[in-house]
Amino acid sequence: MVRVAASNLNNILIYPNPFYANRGQGFVTIDKIPASSKVRIYTLSGDKVWEATAGSTGVVIWKGVNKSGYLVASGIYLVVVDASSGKKVLKLAVER
Repeated sequence: MVRVAASNLNNILIYPNPFYANRGQGFVTIDKIPASSKVRIYTLSGDKVWEATAGSTGVVIWKGVNKSGYLVASGIYLVVVDASSGKKVLKLAVER
């Protein structure tokens, strides 16, 4: 099966949500996004925690860590997806 990136921001999936950092699969999948989209994760106070660029499959994997490689604290985070077709902001809950 060949995965193809989405052409718009209408059907983005973030799973698991909530994300249990110390149990379960150990990562968050941000799926159904356009290729080359920038994905940034922020705290509610606006501090950037992490960023990545989607590949040709339209999937980004986040391991629940900040830019320094440490697990983030429990809380609500904003997932910002920037694509040529626009921008979408979604919420993600993290529990440690």
